[in-house]
Amino acid sequence: ALNKLKDYHKVLDVALSSFKETYEKGGFYWKDQKGRNVLLKPYIHCVVGDMAGVNEMVGHYNNCQANCLIKDCKCSQKTYLDFPCNCQPISWLELQECSDAGEVFKLFHERGLISERDMSNIRSDSELAKQLSKHKITNAFDGLPLADAHQGIIGLTPQEMLHMMGCGMFKYLILGVKDIIGANGKNSRVKGLVNQHFVDVKEFLSRNAEKDICRMSNRVGMFNVTSLTNDEIRGNFVGLVTFMHTTYGRALLKPYFDAKSVNFDEMLVGGALRMAC
Repeated sequence: ALNKLKDYHKVLDVALSSFKETYEKGGFYWKDQKGRNVLLKPYIHCVVGDMAGVNEMVGHYNNCQANCLIKDCKCSQKTYLDFPCNCQPISWLELQECSDAGEVFKLFHERGLISERDMSNIRSDSELAKQLSKHKITNAFDGLPLADAHQGIIGLTPQEMLHMMGCGMFKYLILGVKDIIGANGKNSRVKGLVNQHFVDVKEFLSRNAEKDICRMSNRVGMFNVTSLTNDEIRGNFVGLVTFMHTTYGRALLKPYFDAKSVNFDEMLVGGALRMAC
């Protein structure tokens, strides 16, 4: 797999060679609609792809057993259930307050985010590479003009919502609530009550003036997400969190959360935040 990734970046390096050559020459002249010669300097602003493709671009492990599942931060699998999460975003204002690049990299380190300094250190530190779930490769984007000088290609590859959220986090949050109630067929009566009241929640939300809500589906119940689309899974998650906020939903489900030592209210706050995303 590592050799395949190295070959992938060698191919990318060749494909991007003319781009790099133009950049190193200082750009190129282009005549606009008014006949003026304009100097254009190319740079990479953003690269869009799915999760697997983006991981290959940045040299991140494409493995669910990796220590760090997310390419951008240093959170390990052991800390993923912590709330709030260990890594925290950095605002533009905070970057502006830094006097030099050293302060910026220090801020990234304090917030648990991966920076270009970490990617540089990985080349000579195999243990750090393993800890951050990064391959030691010559990345094709090294040396190219990138819009993000502090995270490099990692900061220019936004998370892809389809697999990360719709078919990822939302799906497993629903299944997580199901397992808290009871693994496999355990406590099927309670799961049946959730399915029964989900029909009402879906009906009431469909009458809401807020129309920017993903479509829900109750054709196979709340917890059977295998045959649902990405939007339906997201919509059903909204319905589940809404049901958990009701008096009946709290009375029905909270005892099972307490039995598993899971804080019901923190779960609701986390669910509401993810709904907002």
